[in-house]
Amino acid sequence: MRKRVWILGCLAVGLTGITLLGTGKESNWGRIAYTLPALSDLVELKIEQGADTLSLQKKQGKWLIFPGSHALDEGAQRDLSEAFVNPVVMDQALRSDTSEATRLGLGSNAPWITLKTNTTKTRFKMGRLVDGRHTFISPDGEEIIYRARANLPGVFARPIELWRNRTLFGREFTDMAAVQRKQGDRIIWRAERSDPKSKWRIVIPEGIDTGQQEVNAVANTLATLRADGFLQAIDDHEPTYAVFGEAFDGSTFGISLEPTNGPIIRGRSMPQGAFVELRRSRVSFLDAQVSDLRNRRLFDIKIDDVREVVIPRVPRLHLKRISGDEWESITAGRAVPTHRQRVEDFVEWLTQMRTAGFAANLPDDAFATSAEAMLIRHGKDRQTTLFLGAEYRNGARFARTNTRPGTVYILSPTALKQLGTDPDTFSAAP
Repeated sequence: MRKRVWILGCLAVGLTGITLLGTGKESNWGRIAYTLPALSDLVELKIEQGADTLSLQKKQGKWLIFPGSHALDEGAQRDLSEAFVNPVVMDQALRSDTSEATRLGLGSNAPWITLKTNTTKTRFKMGRLVDGRHTFISPDGEEIIYRARANLPGVFARPIELWRNRTLFGREFTDMAAVQRKQGDRIIWRAERSDPKSKWRIVIPEGIDTGQQEVNAVANTLATLRADGFLQAIDDHEPTYAVFGEAFDGSTFGISLEPTNGPIIRGRSMPQGAFVELRRSRVSFLDAQVSDLRNRRLFDIKIDDVREVVIPRVPRLHLKRISGDEWESITAGRAVPTHRQRVEDFVEWLTQMRTAGFAANLPDDAFATSAEAMLIRHGKDRQTTLFLGAEYRNGARFARTNTRPGTVYILSPTALKQLGTDPDTFSAAP
């Protein structure tokens, strides 16, 4: 009999726990009057997490972080708007004691949230989230715990530094009219374009064959730059270089960066003057020297213009466009049907091929009379020739083209292997 009573008692306790922690119906207390105001009624919001305090205030319909009047992060704004689109109601209530509060995440380390309207002030301690949709809270000055119908930790548990909008300039790549690198007062390089669809030109220094993708990477990185964190004023900020952008509307902005070998770089955005932390991987494209912005594409040829490709390696590859997207392979003077997509992929790679770099020192025998030469016939009676020279090092080779004879490139072993693709690769399936 005692065992049966004990089992029934355990079941009762278990059912009580299910009622408390589940998503079930409203409690038998009836409708709970305590609610959290909707975002549209709020004028101020405060989060206190230990020694850290974040204050948000609504100014002219826009939420800002104070002190500093900083814009709110887009994700934080979205989460806040979704959680408080309507007043947040309660569906459970129970008397609070120390052990119960701790169990529900409402101990001494729980954050305090304050919500102010023009007429009211609501302050509560935020506890544990259950089932992804309900949060236990405890109003200030009351010995009671409510279960709110909202994922409040999803809104308020983000680190304090992640509330601030980390987009430094709020620009897009299409806004960029110019970008330049400076060291002190000296301009190291400067690239300009006349409109978003024009090609970049390096105007300082002059005479550089400008790599469009290379400058694109710098300009896009700067325009869309986001901080990984914000810092207090740095008294010993000594940048090694700065990258500035100019928009088509005439505004200028930029970032100065300190030297470091670590994963985090300290910088200062301009004209705001904010000190920021940036991951090295986020700003790697900004650290570009003049040599990094040179055009690394071997050919200025569109894939649709290519009519014929001849690569006299072993075995010899000869691809010829019949019409449209139909190709044939010429083997021992005989036309062989090809797999259209494989040929298209190869020709596209060929027209977009990029070098591994440029040769600074050229040996006298870099291009002997026996140097290999591959041909691309394109457009109307045009021909571009690629000359493969001697080995550079580690399997890479010197290369140059008839269209830019004064520029010597380095082709990687990977590119060379691709140029030696077996003709059988392109044969159509039987």
